[in-house]
Amino acid sequence: MTKRINRPEYIQKLIEFKDTDVVKIVTGIRRCGKSTLLDLFKDYLLEQSIPAQNITHMNMESLKYSSLLDYEAFYHYVSDRIAVGQRNYLIFDELQMVEHWEKAIESFRLDFDVDIYITGSNAYLLSSEFSTLLSGRYVEIRLMPLSFKEFLDFYPFPRMLQQTISSSGICKLEGCRSCDNLILIFPVSTKHWKVFIPPLSSGIFWSVTKQLIRHF
Repeated sequence: MTKRINRPEYIQKLIEFKDTDVVKIVTGIRRCGKSTLLDLFKDYLLEQSIPAQNITHMNMESLKYSSLLDYEAFYHYVSDRIAVGQRNYLIFDELQMVEHWEKAIESFRLDFDVDIYITGSNAYLLSSEFSTLLSGRYVEIRLMPLSFKEFLDFYPFPRMLQQTISSSGICKLEGCRSCDNLILIFPVSTKHWKVFIPPLSSGIFWSVTKQLIRHF
């Protein structure tokens, strides 16, 4: 299973608008983590004892929903799964796949007690048609790619450095078991040259890195 990076800052933004009468639209560049953010938010809802049957979570890029790319078919499919008389949470990923999806979203708001969260292509989600239909009834949450600090949460620094250096194909990073040195190994023909980075240099390197992290 792919490791998911927690994004507490953005989860908190979703929580702040939870159970409010606005559609939550998560926007951002492709592969910045929009789908993962919705997965994390669904986990949060379950942790808050929201019944699983009251949560509808659909990724419209899946072939499982290929017959629902018309807004009327989409509306009826979701409506049949909504618990009437209870608060329901609708989470739709890549919703721009559904033609005229904004009509279905507005109907959900009018017909049921729902809290709606969506992601998709910025160009489609914030089009003039959608802005006109739901003017004043949605909030945009702009998701940024991982900061350097968040990246280090996913790749702890020694591992990140090892991966970066090793993938360069130029040299390899190792730790010295009998000392505190870091060792850079450069392959030269059939031999290897080793460059030792003493603890003092390593400490300076770490200090600079920590200063960089504070500014991201």
